[in-house]
Amino acid sequence: MSLAAIIRANGYSIDMVGKPPDFALEVASPTTGVRDRTYKRNRYAEFGIPEYCVSTPAAGSITTQR
Repeated sequence: MSLAAIIRANGYSIDMVGKPPDFALEVASPTTGVRDRTYKRNRYAEFGIPEYCVSTPAAGSITTQR
């Protein structure tokens, strides 16, 4: 995805802001839950995001990983 596309989608660009966000919040669904807790967590860590929260509304829980 290009920088322009990220900005149009109200996304966050580390290059533009100068640092990664302090945390990321992912809202998991039954179809994305495993990917949110594994692949995405690892990708956010690679970008230097220190805290990652996964909200699972169907289960009524929020999990924080550091």
